[in-house]
Amino acid sequence: MMAMAPGDRRRSRRARGGLPGWASPWRPLLLVLALTLAACAPPPPRGNVILITIDTLRADHLSAYGYGLATSPRLAALAEQGLLFENAFSASSCTAPSHASLFTGRLPSFHTVGAFNSKFVLEPEEVTLAELLQDRGIATAAVVSNPVLARRLGLDQGFASYDDQMSGRERNREVVEQGVDEALAKARAVLAELDEPFFFWLHLQDPHGPYDPPPAAPELATRPIEPPELPVGEDHSGFGALPRYQVLGDERRTSEYVRRYDREIAYLDRRLGDWLDELRGTPGGARTRLMVTSDHGEALGEDGFFFAHGHSVGLDQVQVPLIMVGEGLPAGRRIAEPVSNVGLFASVLDFFDIAAPEGAPPPPERQPEVPVFVESLGQVGVAWQGSFLRRDRLPADHSAWQEPNPTTGGFWKPLGRESLSLGGLPVAAPSADDLLTAFLRRARAGMKDAAERRHTELPQDPEEIRRLRALGYAN
Repeated sequence: MMAMAPGDRRRSRRARGGLPGWASPWRPLLLVLALTLAACAPPPPRGNVILITIDTLRADHLSAYGYGLATSPRLAALAEQGLLFENAFSASSCTAPSHASLFTGRLPSFHTVGAFNSKFVLEPEEVTLAELLQDRGIATAAVVSNPVLARRLGLDQGFASYDDQMSGRERNREVVEQGVDEALAKARAVLAELDEPFFFWLHLQDPHGPYDPPPAAPELATRPIEPPELPVGEDHSGFGALPRYQVLGDERRTSEYVRRYDREIAYLDRRLGDWLDELRGTPGGARTRLMVTSDHGEALGEDGFFFAHGHSVGLDQVQVPLIMVGEGLPAGRRIAEPVSNVGLFASVLDFFDIAAPEGAPPPPERQPEVPVFVESLGQVGVAWQGSFLRRDRLPADHSAWQEPNPTTGGFWKPLGRESLSLGGLPVAAPSADDLLTAFLRRARAGMKDAAERRHTELPQDPEEIRRLRALGYAN
């Protein structure tokens, strides 16, 4: 977080030979000219932005969102200092498409990663948030903790520093990843070297399964959940059974897995809270805007799925936390209108006085009353005027219905249609169906365009599929 001191910058200029003319008789005239040009130049970008994405985090299991257990008192305290969005949605229920949408400002059907989790890359032709910032002289850096986000996916575009090195492993998986402590240690080191203004993205893997909280995690009560126990599934889908990658020892009680999920959240909350306290004490802390969200949620029995994600766009999958704190934002304000966290793309650009590309979702802090669309391979949904509607894609809408699911070895499971009210807000008119129908027409055109722009497909050899299955991903 340490910026180069003015004296250091002057020494750097002198080391390069200084500025021509400053020791000459023309100096007074040059000084007037320099001051005139400085007055005409646009003001330098203000402050810094830190975007924190927390993997697999349901909004309704956080204290600030009304959960009955103290899973996240530090995030709740953070929310009191800024904006909390009560009905925020991620673009997708899988890590890769959701993050690709965050960094392009485009929903999955409209970028080259698509709704697939580890099949296509973000092509170099895509314009990313980090590239737009870097072009304006803003320092960029990232630390990621999920192997799906490794630089081969293409999200490193525009980041001067992109740390995707991971050495940790969950106890029943061979897949490398890293926990919150290692990630935060790296974040401290990165921020110590960044000049202001900067944009820093920190991705935290906890509480992604398997849920194996460290011994130091806060103790929490169990929450009753049906059925009381589950068999071990034959695959990782989580449909009516424990996903194989989630199974820890002889434990079969669903309530115990939920408790472990909550404890992972609580440990992350404690460690992240400590780090944020440190951040406030740094010279640039007061000039830094924080944005905290998640890429997707986790099923805890909804639709018959347990401890899994990616299979739908139900609220358990795509309703995520969104907290924004920093200078210029009101404190203690809760916003009920549905928003997409994809709008953070425009929020960051707006913070640095950079115009967002045409078509990007508006910043969520502006409370736009616009439809919020979400996508998975098998479903689409829309939050609109206080309601949320989701339904299955038709076979013509996506090739996923013709492709085997590499996790289960079978095909995607239709889940039907569901309409829900959001937090007591007025239920929408039937026009939500019309909105989804119109969106799907645009999405088909977007997928066709994205397919024509794809040049690279990630290898899907048996070893890669095995790694995907070990992560619990469905594609």
